[in-house]
Order: sequence, then C-alpha cells, then structure tokens
Amino acid sequence: MGHTTLYWLGQDLRLHDNPALQQAKHNTDRLLFVYCIDPNWFKPKRYHNAAVGKMRWQFMVQCLNNLHANLCKQQQQLLIFHGSPVGIISQLISQHQVSRVVRSRQVGIDEQRQWQRLTAHHPDVFWREEDGATLYDLAQLPFAINDCPKTMADFLLQVDPLAIAAPLLAPATLPPSTPHSTVGLQADTDALSVIGGENDGLRHLAQYFESEQPNHYHSQCDALQGWHNSSKLSLWLGQGCISPRQSYAAISQYQTLHNDSDNGEALKQALLRREYWQWYGLSHGDGLFKFAGSCGQRPLTSFYSNRFTAWCHGNSGYPIVDAAMRELLATGYISNRARQLAASCLVHQLQVDWRYGAAWFEHHLLDYDCGSNWGNWQHIAGVSSDPDDGKPLDLQQQSERFDPEHRYRRRWQSEATPLTASGELNWQQ
Repeated sequence: MGHTTLYWLGQDLRLHDNPALQQAKHNTDRLLFVYCIDPNWFKPKRYHNAAVGKMRWQFMVQCLNNLHANLCKQQQQLLIFHGSPVGIISQLISQHQVSRVVRSRQVGIDEQRQWQRLTAHHPDVFWREEDGATLYDLAQLPFAINDCPKTMADFLLQVDPLAIAAPLLAPATLPPSTPHSTVGLQADTDALSVIGGENDGLRHLAQYFESEQPNHYHSQCDALQGWHNSSKLSLWLGQGCISPRQSYAAISQYQTLHNDSDNGEALKQALLRREYWQWYGLSHGDGLFKFAGSCGQRPLTSFYSNRFTAWCHGNSGYPIVDAAMRELLATGYISNRARQLAASCLVHQLQVDWRYGAAWFEHHLLDYDCGSNWGNWQHIAGVSSDPDDGKPLDLQQQSERFDPEHRYRRRWQSEATPLTASGELNWQQ
C-alpha cells in the first residue's frame, strides 16, 4: 500500500524554506497537508476574550487560502478541519493508515501538549518536529533547551558564532494526496490593509529591500506610526508565510549591495531578538503564561476590570497609550514602541495583571507570535528570567520624545481622556 505521511500545519503556511515540508515529502507515497481549526480559538477563555479575534482570523484565512491555491498548482490540496486537533489527527491516522506525522516545532503549551498526547496514543507512528520558525535548529544550540540563557544579551553572545543555513527552495514536485473533499475558507477580508499569504509575504520581502526604506531603518524603527518606518516583516513571519532565514538572507544581500552595516545589523538584531523569545518560550513551557512568569516572583498587580476595560478601548486617561490601543482596535497592528508603552502603562501605571494585556494582544495582533508576545510581556512586567526586566517607562517623557508634535495622538483622537488636575485617573464606572 505504500507509506502515507501527514504534514500537520501550524504557523508554517508556506512552501519555500520549509524544513517540515522537506521532511514530510521525503520517501513517502502519499502526503496529506492538514490544518486544524480549533473551536476553542474563538471562545472566551480565562482572560475574558478569545485567542483569535476577527481581524486576526481574517488574515489567517488569507494565508490558508493562498497556501491552498499554491498547493493546487502542484496537484495537491490543503485539508482543513474544524474540531479538536487531537481527535482529528487521530482519526486521519486511522482512516488513511498514516505511518508518519511531521510538523514544525510549536512554542505554545497547548500545541506541545496536543503533540505529547498524540505521540503517546499512537506509538507505532513515526513523529517528527522540524525547526521552521527559527534561524537556528535545536541541535545547533550551544545549550540544552531547558538551560536557555536568562538574558537576551547572554543568548546573543552564545549564538553569535553559529552558522545560519541558507533558505531552502520550494519543492519542484509533491507526492499526491489521498482522495478527500475540501473547501476554501470565507471571511470578510476587505477591511484589512495588508494581505496574508506566502505570495504577498515574498512580494513584500522583495519590494522592501528593493526600496529606499531599509536605508532609514535604524533611525526610524522606533517611530510610533508610518508604514515605511519598520520592515513589517512580522506580519508574514507570524503565520510562517515567510521564514526568519529568508528574511536574514534578504538582509545580508541588502548589506552586500548597499555596503550598509548599520541598518542591516539593526534589522538582523530585530530577528535575533525574535529568535530569543522562541527558544525562551520552548525552554519555560507553561512558565511563559504564569502570573509569576519564569522567575517565579509574583508581581504586585491584580485584576481591576474597569481599568483593564478602559485600557483595552483607548480610554485609560494616558493619551499616548489610548492612541495606541485605538490604532490596535482599528488596524490589528501597532508599532513595537507603541506595544511597549501600552504594556508598561497597564502593568505599572494601572497595576493590572500582565496576562490580561498579553491575551488582549494575542486576540488582536495580525502578527501575533506566541514567544515574542508573551515573552515581551514578561519582560515589561518584570517576571522574566532577566533580573533587570520590569522597569516602568516614563509615559510623559516617551510622549515628548516619540510624539513631540502630537501627530500620533491627534491621528487617533486620544486627547479626550486626559488626567485630572490632581494627576489621578478619572475612572468611568
């Protein structure tokens, strides 16, 4: 009957530079491309909102439909199922006599636990994870995964000598699938200002480095607004429509062509900071999501529903933060600087449990990345493994520095909720 391999897709929705795909297509007679839509993504959880919000879902649908279209060009198809991933994968293993299951390594604890349950339930199946969301492979790291460096600086020092592999080409041919019906996904994507999917991710990657924009990255990447002020590669990295290695290779080519060390190195540092949070998340497991974080020291915050609600909807009373939160609601994206200001405000000024903010970002951000999102929130809250984390940002000073002419605040009309004369927030019950 031959071998059947199931490729379980997650945040790796691409054909180019995909180690899991290369492993899945190797020495197999039939190949199933499977994506599971978990109903729990859309149900409110402990932090009062669902993991996947409307705009983020719209972007994901674009990514999935683009992958399906690209697979169809190679006489393949993307099989999309709604339901419990463990139940779906188990059923497919039995139905199609699957002998191998392959996926890209996942940071999220739910995804890790699903993998563990499945491998325990199907000991006769060969299970394989590949590193497709990182610059380095697990086997390359100069430390055991449970001994990930406590600080980003130490991590960067240790990985600096490591070689970064060149991106892999997309397979020229793919093994056939088994007969199975599938349908495309529908979502209202007209409101999105960007388009998800590998095709547009690769197009953006090429256009960005062919433009003048990288020449100003180092000086402009901290700006609060402006499409051209940062690379925006995170939008396609989050769903794995492009890979970190493709991005790194494009930066290196840009450096060679333009003899530009400063901007190129700044872009590479951004990728390496993202890299740190991937391995940090894998190292700490469910510690990535605990109130006391990875350091085990509970912060002096709690949950205040009125403060949290006001912050979410841009009514906190801190104009620079309110502008950021209104932009997030409207677009599904805010700059890195805006994310830092919003997070610092929620934790240090409003003294709200940091996990509620991390979950709110997870719900809304088009470029949501598990390790980067929850790791950076730990950093702001002072509960990461780095003892120097958790220093509050001076919102007034930050406003004067990054929005001196009030353009960002006026753009998002956030001047209507100022502090009272006493300096206290005027909470609306």
